Amino acid sequence: VRSRRQRQMCIRDSYIDIVDEYSSSLVTELESLNSLIEEDNGSDNYNNLNENIDSIIENIDDTISSYESEVGNLELNETLMRKHTSLEVAHADMSGALEQIKTGAANNDTKTVREGITALNSISEFY
Repeated sequence: VRSRRQRQMCIRDSYIDIVDEYSSSLVTELESLNSLIEEDNGSDNYNNLNENIDSIIENIDDTISSYESEVGNLELNETLMRKHTSLEVAHADMSGALEQIKTGAANNDTKTVREGITALNSISEFY
């Protein structure tokens, strides 16, 4: 009984470490995105954002892929699996919001950029 409990605690601790690394990386990338949007705010175009958004999206995709790969090696209990499933839903929504921001920036469409930002901000309910 004790061995099983220790194993579950080890899996939980591993999952927490993976999520901590994942969260830290996402925060870094989203802060970069926010800085670019602020730099371009009030200008007639989104030059800074257009030049860097592909790199930010790629870094976020790499972070998500890394998270999913590492978590895939763990035997999650029911509680952790619910959290993992919630994050998977957030990943899909995040990709859509980032693409909306990218499209808005490419078209110099502030309304679409703002809608993408709003969508990105609403994803926090999954975290």
